[in-house]
Amino acid sequence: MNHTKFYKYLKNSDLKPNTIKKYISVYNTLEDLFKNDSEFLINPEQTIKTLLKEYTNNKTLVAKFNIILLLLKLYYETNENYESIKAKYIVEYTRIKDTIKEIQEKQEPTEKQLERQISTEQNKQIIDILKKAVKPIKTIEDLIPLRNLIIYLYQDKQQGRGDYITSHFTYEIPDNTLYNYFYLDKINKKAYYIQNHHKTDRKLVQQKFTLDNTLYRLFTRLFNAYKKLKFKNQYAFYQDNGKIQMNTDNLSKLYKRLGENTINAPLSIQVMRTQKSSNDIEKLIPLMETARKQGHNLNTTTKHYLKKGLKKL
Repeated sequence: MNHTKFYKYLKNSDLKPNTIKKYISVYNTLEDLFKNDSEFLINPEQTIKTLLKEYTNNKTLVAKFNIILLLLKLYYETNENYESIKAKYIVEYTRIKDTIKEIQEKQEPTEKQLERQISTEQNKQIIDILKKAVKPIKTIEDLIPLRNLIIYLYQDKQQGRGDYITSHFTYEIPDNTLYNYFYLDKINKKAYYIQNHHKTDRKLVQQKFTLDNTLYRLFTRLFNAYKKLKFKNQYAFYQDNGKIQMNTDNLSKLYKRLGENTINAPLSIQVMRTQKSSNDIEKLIPLMETARKQGHNLNTTTKHYLKKGLKKL
């Protein structure tokens, strides 16, 4: 397949960089999977069969079908059978989306979430082991245990997505929104995460989060070490070589390894966030049932119907 149309579409689109990166990644996997079939897009029955055999995760399949539908439009929209071919993909795409929705509505954990959940005791064990690994910093290699501890504690306390990993650090209140920032207020001994860019919602405004004192001390130690080792950039987190900025991909891999190297179990940021969100699910279930009875979702209930100070009825 000629790559030109696909990359031209990405170049002229208003997609965010992370989304473009994901599109390219999915595109490349499809190219590898169907490398011996240059016309796989217009053979929907066989293509669907191959995808279902190759992938079992429904969200992965949805990502594949999204790109297939895009490629079909880009390369075969003028084909006389375009609409009928598209319809076959849409049927399977819709089936998978409906399956995902059904599973979500049951509020039941996935197999991966069950496998990768950890207990509060294991969480404490990981933190203790990571703390003991931190050493005096004389070399770039000495930075790694401190960086790992900060990343794990930050995830544990803030529960955020991986957006923060590409942040810059600063000792002054940022006067721009070019990046997300970790701001250390050395006068008041406070640390803040200032989020200007959000992964999923372009409408979200700047968010400022106050970090706890432990993270302030650890970040101070980390950034002082950068100065001591004469790092040239203002990246908050570097890869192991101390030269390249970390990104969300190697964050996920690092987080997974932190579990493997401490409690002999792989960790997942998504699973951790799900566990944290599920801590008070018993309180939410009655509210979810009320929303269902009233004919809308939980978001509508919390945004429009949930009010403080009304009498119970």
